Amino acid sequence: MSAAGGEVSELLPLDESRKEIRHVWPRFLPDGRHFFYKSHNSTPDPPEIFVASVDGKDRKFLFKSTSDVHYVAPGYLLFARDTTVMAQPFDASSLQFTGDPVAVVENVGFNTTGGRSQFSVSENGTLVYKTGGGTVNQLRWFDRQGKEIAKVGPPGEYSDVVLSPDGKRAAAERIDNGNRDIWMIDLERGLPTRFTFGALREDDPAWSPDGTYLVFSSNGYGDKTSIFRKLANGAGNDELLSDAVSVQTSGMDWSPDGKNILFASIGEKSGNDIWILPLAGEGKPYPLLKSEFNESQGHFSPDGRYFAYVSNESGREEIYIQSFPVGTGKWRVSTNGGWLPKWRLDGKELYYEAIDKKLMAVPVKLDGIVEIGAATALFQTEITVGSPNRYAVTADGQRFLINSPLQSGQEAPFNVILNWTSTLKK
Repeated sequence: MSAAGGEVSELLPLDESRKEIRHVWPRFLPDGRHFFYKSHNSTPDPPEIFVASVDGKDRKFLFKSTSDVHYVAPGYLLFARDTTVMAQPFDASSLQFTGDPVAVVENVGFNTTGGRSQFSVSENGTLVYKTGGGTVNQLRWFDRQGKEIAKVGPPGEYSDVVLSPDGKRAAAERIDNGNRDIWMIDLERGLPTRFTFGALREDDPAWSPDGTYLVFSSNGYGDKTSIFRKLANGAGNDELLSDAVSVQTSGMDWSPDGKNILFASIGEKSGNDIWILPLAGEGKPYPLLKSEFNESQGHFSPDGRYFAYVSNESGREEIYIQSFPVGTGKWRVSTNGGWLPKWRLDGKELYYEAIDKKLMAVPVKLDGIVEIGAATALFQTEITVGSPNRYAVTADGQRFLINSPLQSGQEAPFNVILNWTSTLKK
């Protein structure tokens, strides 16, 4: 779109012949016409870096890399190779490399959730970065006052975490050697066991009401992120439930009666819409909430007659409750922004994360006329908003299993190199 505003038009469609599933991190070259971007596909191969033009759909493959790229004068392309930032001479006019890559700095972090190396560089020769590998987390139990009760399992790169109906196990997305899979954790012993074995990414775990099955999303079996089911004891193979609509990884939920799966998908008018996958009949998914706004992170109430979700219809993300099926009522829960709604098992309390990362509790009455009480801050958390299931709550609402930083309250420092090009002469 024009910098002055106006209509938005598609510039670069996904290439089906390459099995592309998304384009990310576009960055302009100095001419304002050409730009770099990273292409992900549904194969086990690494992402690819391309250069393209805003004047047409022509594009040029440069190299394979998990990193995003930065171009800086006087003619270098900076990218990460594993945990080392490399600089390679690049002619912005001919769009050609003119030399071999040279190491600039080592032990640079990588954000596995966003797929970006943790460095940036400016035109005046300043480079800033964080050290270390991926984001290492620790699953921790907290009480309602925010007191840590216990740690669960070994540290790892965890993302989503959801409790089984009996509270004895947790399913969690875990990143191991760059591969994202669902792991099953025995909460009594703290023992994690790998549950899925896909080539790319398995995400969005959700338990069946009786704890027999787990559903999850995966983009390792085709050109879409599809919905699969597998026995929770790990037996058998992944069973495809639906590939009719590509799932947006913002959490899934299984209805209490076992008949429906709630998930999000990128909509025609905006970002995310909330969809339903019926498990009976033809099993054809359909949109439950479809608007010009973003709706995601849907969770059924324990009685199945309502669902909580996040929408930005007010201008920022807030928590809402709506009747299921849609049509008989809608209520706003949060008042000052919120994400990550979760229910207590009796449906009388709803939890969410406020914009200052406080865990909030809201009394809810769902019998007859729906009534929403005043929100109370339980305690300060270190929950990261990037994942839809960064915490789970026990059936009685007395304990919270939170995906927390390994070293609570500590953040890796930023490191700054001035005149980084001088390192190329060494």
